[in-house]
Amino acid sequence: RHSLDTVITELLICSTVIQPFNFKCLCRPALTMASLSNSTSAQARAVADFSSSACSNPGASPNPISPIANPSGTLVIDAGGTFGMRKNEAGKLSVVPADAEVNVENTLRALTTHLSDDDSFDYEALNEDLRIDSSAATPSSWAKLALFIHSKSNDYSAFIVIHGTDTLAYTAASLSLILATCRQTVIVTGAQVPLLTSHSDAPNNFLGALSFANADHPLPGVFVYFSNKLMWGPWVIKVDSQRWDAFKSPRQQLVGEIIDGEPTISKGALPVLKARAQTAIEMATPRVDKLLLPDNWPMLLTLYPGIRLDCYNLTKEDPDDATRKLAVIPAIVLVAHGTGNGPKETLKDAIVSYLDIGGLVAVTTECLVGATNSKYDECVATWDGDTASRIVACGDMTLPATFTKVAAFLGQSKSLDYRQRHAAFKAYMGSNLAGERPEQPTTIPDTEDDQLQSVLPNLPDDSEELLYKTSLGLDNPSLRYFRQ
Repeated sequence: RHSLDTVITELLICSTVIQPFNFKCLCRPALTMASLSNSTSAQARAVADFSSSACSNPGASPNPISPIANPSGTLVIDAGGTFGMRKNEAGKLSVVPADAEVNVENTLRALTTHLSDDDSFDYEALNEDLRIDSSAATPSSWAKLALFIHSKSNDYSAFIVIHGTDTLAYTAASLSLILATCRQTVIVTGAQVPLLTSHSDAPNNFLGALSFANADHPLPGVFVYFSNKLMWGPWVIKVDSQRWDAFKSPRQQLVGEIIDGEPTISKGALPVLKARAQTAIEMATPRVDKLLLPDNWPMLLTLYPGIRLDCYNLTKEDPDDATRKLAVIPAIVLVAHGTGNGPKETLKDAIVSYLDIGGLVAVTTECLVGATNSKYDECVATWDGDTASRIVACGDMTLPATFTKVAAFLGQSKSLDYRQRHAAFKAYMGSNLAGERPEQPTTIPDTEDDQLQSVLPNLPDDSEELLYKTSLGLDNPSLRYFRQ
């Protein structure tokens, strides 16, 4: 009664233990994902349709997406997670050592023996401190992964990151922000069931990610591939702890899907990808030095009925001045009710005091769909005043995108006094770096001075030099095309 998927997966696993074996005879259409060169794919038809419509408009480019010149292949980066786990002596799932006799690389090689040379890939397992159960990930993990990808950016045109599902959405959002202007394709994927067991979703997730990574069209940016769907990196949320269809993008449309075995881009995503391909640049060195230090990590605080902030130690005494208080943590992401509401009477004084000593506060909603707004009196973003509030409302950004964007700011911002710090933080969180805030599309002025003034209108005149131009997304005109 085993399905064909199960039989093939089990045979593939056995082959890595017993002997090499050619599985071309076992290929089925859903697994082969036939090469674009052998057939007119749905993706090619979609591009052709878009080209025809573009050519009908004066001034429109006849080629919506220009291929990357001389693509240099795909690197698979193994960052651990359920994908590469097996049961240990205690019967618990744990990450298989990269040098084990039966490991992820050997199994993936066996899984792809039936594919063409165009679908080849290189494989590299991260060090033990990064190849982990993703529930142990930290902002430092994101920074190190981004630095590793950057170190390989001259050698590959695409990267597939195998990652645990627990914090996959956070890693994808963080990489989207850190690598916002890169021209390479970065696809994060994983599995709900380990590759080295039967009934696993790992083979299809990997093969789907590989087909998009090696497709003929460029996909500049960071994406998540899971359960036949390609999604924008900043918009992914994990919605199920067990089912294969574990990730959704409820606030943004899909980038593409595997349809009839072919990687197919949605027509709504084509203009965005076109704009990104035209404006993408060489991958800049990630400015994430401060993220390597725990003292620069934000705190996530979920509001709940009856919450008391006196249970949290948000301030500490300045060792140089006993009369002065310092923030224990540099920033708080408040996960508020509904449209961004919370118990003003209980929390307002504590939050305002935290702001007064230099703390940063960003507010997002606990809901899967929708955005924060200020129509209610209990709106957290207005606790510090309706105008010029130091509390930043994050609109319809997802929780992972909000948290990682706050972390990205802390990881690269220079030393500012608390007034400049609040102004810079509000400007940074309000900007659109990687399409994470499509309700506020970025308009890019002509000159650098105009750019700084347009994005940072409230900063003091002498503060411009204190901020990184690239960290505000000013080098990426493609963002103006990112719309819901």
